[in-house]
Amino acid sequence: MTCNDHPSPFGYPASLLAVLFGLFTLTASAQEATETQADSPTAPAWSGKLGVGFNSNAGNTNTRNFNGNGQFVFNEDFNTQNPIRHTIGGAFMKGSFAPSRDAKHTRTADRESADYKLDYFLSERSLARAFAYYFSDNQALIDTGLMAGVGYEYGLFKDDNHRVIVGAGLSMFTLDYTDGTASVEGPAARLSLRYRGQFGENTTFNQNFVYLGVDDDNRDDIYSITRSKTALEYRMNEKFSIELSYEITWYSETALSAIDDKDDTTNITLNYRF
Repeated sequence: MTCNDHPSPFGYPASLLAVLFGLFTLTASAQEATETQADSPTAPAWSGKLGVGFNSNAGNTNTRNFNGNGQFVFNEDFNTQNPIRHTIGGAFMKGSFAPSRDAKHTRTADRESADYKLDYFLSERSLARAFAYYFSDNQALIDTGLMAGVGYEYGLFKDDNHRVIVGAGLSMFTLDYTDGTASVEGPAARLSLRYRGQFGENTTFNQNFVYLGVDDDNRDDIYSITRSKTALEYRMNEKFSIELSYEITWYSETALSAIDDKDDTTNITLNYRF
């Protein structure tokens, strides 16, 4: 942060908020112009996906695990008449354990996240993005993580069955721990790589990699979070699908009372599309 980046009342540099405001204003104006074409066959619409998964054991092991996710997209696919896309997403995981059937369950997992993305299609292969992201995770002793910034994505390859997309972004990032560990705060760089493959009519494979590096003045080294998510989805019909996913996250620095710098989760989820 330079001496000209005066902090705003919200804790982020005024220059970054100015960029975000300018992008939102530009895209809002463009959307207002395209909404006059509502009778066009390419008029944008909302679509989405909701997923839930549950597991419960009682007896020698007494555990409960519940997870869910949702994503809502306005104008999912690129077209020249409607260049703006909105995406709202969220996910959660709850887990508990009890030493016996009738004993009180204690929390073992409590993870949640929410995000918003505003995309402006520059071409069929590229887009500019403004985004905001929130997350928390009691397993990693993370109380609150917040990020807001801008980015760019480009499609390296696309055909009828396969797609490869790379992305980069700049943001401001803050992270607070639950055990008193010093917070992480500063400008962040984000790099991403996504692959999506369609195998047959009903099977889809997704692989996402994300790297986030934060330049915190109070730390000698870059604080980083690296995440990989692999998902295999089988569509049973037009509305319902079942998905097996595996997500692993590495932290370059953990909370003082944390026991591992890596967390991984496997989920089986029933999805509903609309």
